[in-house]
Amino acid sequence: MGTARAVLALSLLPWALGLLPVFFRASEASAAEEGEPRRLPTARVTAVRPEELPSDPSSFATVIEPDDYQGEAATVERLLDESVGVQVRSFGGPGQRSEITIRGSTGQQVVIRLDGVRLNTAQSGTVDLSTLPLAIVDRIEVSRGGGSASAGSGAIGGVVDVVTRRPTGKPKTDASLRGASFGTWQGSLSHSNRTGPIDWGASYTGFTTDGDWDFQSLELRADGTPTAPSQELERINNDSESHSALVQLGGDLAPGLRLRGWDSFFFVSRGQPGPDAAPDDVGGGQSNSAHERRTRNVAAVTLEADGWERLPDSVGLESTVSYLFERTRFRDPEPRVGNVPIETRQRNRSFGWRTTGSWEGRFLGMDHVAGLQLNLRYDSLSSNDQRFRRRNSQGVRLSEELGLWKGRVQILPTLRFDHDDDFGSEWVPHLGLIVSPFKWLRLKGNAERAYRVPDFDELYLPDKGFIRGNPNLDPEDAWSYDAGFELGFEQLGFVDDLRVQWAWFYQDIENSIVFQRISPQTVAPTNTNDAEVDGFELAASFSLLGWVELSGNWTHQDGDLDRAQLPTPPGLFPPIGQSGGTAIPGQADDEYQIRVRVGPESGLFKLVGERRYTSKIRVNFSDTASISSRTLYDLSGSVDLAQLWRLDSRFYPKKLIASVGVTNLTDQSVRDSVGFPQPGRALFFGVEGSW
Repeated sequence: MGTARAVLALSLLPWALGLLPVFFRASEASAAEEGEPRRLPTARVTAVRPEELPSDPSSFATVIEPDDYQGEAATVERLLDESVGVQVRSFGGPGQRSEITIRGSTGQQVVIRLDGVRLNTAQSGTVDLSTLPLAIVDRIEVSRGGGSASAGSGAIGGVVDVVTRRPTGKPKTDASLRGASFGTWQGSLSHSNRTGPIDWGASYTGFTTDGDWDFQSLELRADGTPTAPSQELERINNDSESHSALVQLGGDLAPGLRLRGWDSFFFVSRGQPGPDAAPDDVGGGQSNSAHERRTRNVAAVTLEADGWERLPDSVGLESTVSYLFERTRFRDPEPRVGNVPIETRQRNRSFGWRTTGSWEGRFLGMDHVAGLQLNLRYDSLSSNDQRFRRRNSQGVRLSEELGLWKGRVQILPTLRFDHDDDFGSEWVPHLGLIVSPFKWLRLKGNAERAYRVPDFDELYLPDKGFIRGNPNLDPEDAWSYDAGFELGFEQLGFVDDLRVQWAWFYQDIENSIVFQRISPQTVAPTNTNDAEVDGFELAASFSLLGWVELSGNWTHQDGDLDRAQLPTPPGLFPPIGQSGGTAIPGQADDEYQIRVRVGPESGLFKLVGERRYTSKIRVNFSDTASISSRTLYDLSGSVDLAQLWRLDSRFYPKKLIASVGVTNLTDQSVRDSVGFPQPGRALFFGVEGSW
């Protein structure tokens, strides 16, 4: 079945290319009216920015702009989950942890950066998406495929760059308040202005939820016979409260020379009920005492020189110094396993320095954009249950963008050298290619190496009887390949802004790190044999008559993990480990989203309907446990009251959007990650204003 789907997907390429000449004249006429030809914009999926990523032009990328989702109760994790090639796994609904995977990767194999500062810590390697409030976000850039050449260790699946809203030098105030089912409230307030030569901005976001929805417990079966019938339970100990703030300062030191500093703070206190692992228990096996507190602070100062009189016009420089501090405390006085009270405290610190230089010009009759980047990073972990850990890493990246035949062909080689004090040196090559035979068509492809060094938890997690680390792990090593096309037409009959993107991808990972049983009682991370993931991505969007916008995407992937044979202690049958190909847990083979938006271009009102499908998610390697497929429907509507009633007052908002909606309209029972229950039908209402 998987092979048949792949063949079907591949057949779309010549079919689509065969139709292109039909539209050729229409696109040529449109381009002629605009004058000089431009680079074809990146294929747009819902809110894709009409430009390629400057840092990685050949990558298959999506740029999400939150302003396009006003009035829809959007979150960072929700917008990422609706992007092509991306899956987000949730551990309990709003306010609880969620992690991203790209093209079948693990959460540790995706690098997430906030204004260029890496948020992945050396302890766990993953980033909790719920700690990123949408109110501070200007755009989210998702680059799919191996990204170690640009981001270093960990970017096997891709890179996500979260770019914050920056002060514009003009007074601007934004405020929002939203309420939803299960005692959920969220509010935000931000203001930016200029005082003398300094641009400044400050914002705050607060969130709280009771998280006490009803759900159906798991049904245990033995040989097809129910042993513990499903029952309706209430989600307990699932409350969450968070606070976040962002402060920014910036100003020109001289023409073309700018200094910017910012500080981001986040705090969350939340219950940790876990999955319902005991259906025959009164509470379904949920923990009623586990609790987590997490604090994160990220600060950075950046000096930008672009057009500075002391540098040639063709040269640009940027240098950033950053600091990250993250403190986590977990307590469980009455744990379900072991009956010994648990209390852990960890402190992660990271210091970073990054300097990038670029040169743009012509050499030997060809267009060149050359870049040089230097990176230094220091990570440390202090914990009450293990000894102090630290890691030093350094990196140098050389990049080139070579334009041939008036830019119709671009060759983009990159070479990175990284050194880690614990794991030695890595050479990371990347080669990208862009071919634009017509103004409406762009062909792209990439071949690149990526790697990930094990995190501290994988290496040094203390032996707790049932789980421990493994200090003998080797780094993950991957080769990634992708190829596809993007086409676009500004207008085609009554269809406007038509964008289509299709990409095939393949990834081969050696020494993939997986937690698995190494004895009847113990789980530990081990290096497996090869892991392979291949699939395709299809995305399209267009608008009709300026009133209706339709968009959708479909991601299909097949993953296969060749697990190493583990030794079997005497008297244990069947064997603990089994060699041979097995499915990769935590991944869905298929996901698609369809979105319909109705409303005038003025934004007076907007009606949005969405359908989201996720196929079965495997929970374990043997595929004996899985999460059923699901199809969810969401509806929302909003109106800009500022356009309905206009008052001649400087205090009257430029926008005042009132909204109402419902998620999971059919109240479907939903589980995610390794079986965590998710909320059913939920209503929301809100108001957002801008002054």
